[in-house]
Amino acid sequence: MQVVCEATQSLDTQVRVAALQCLVKIMSLYYQFMEHYMGPALFAVRLFLCFSAKIILHLFSLIFTVTLILHASERMDVLGHNTT
Repeated sequence: MQVVCEATQSLDTQVRVAALQCLVKIMSLYYQFMEHYMGPALFAVRLFLCFSAKIILHLFSLIFTVTLILHASERMDVLGHNTT
């Protein structure tokens, strides 16, 4: 996981996009095990991408964030914590 997070900060845009695609897939498959990475590591990745000049990186950052939100919402529904 650390290698994938570090790859999101590569100077090569293709490496960054591939790393983001990997993060989206990892989060989709293993969301319930990712609490350890949710705070500092993933916040730093999203923050770093927000300041990128490449539109494609903004897009994948958004996709990644939406994936997190969807899985968090599903988890809250399953646990009975979602009141909406």
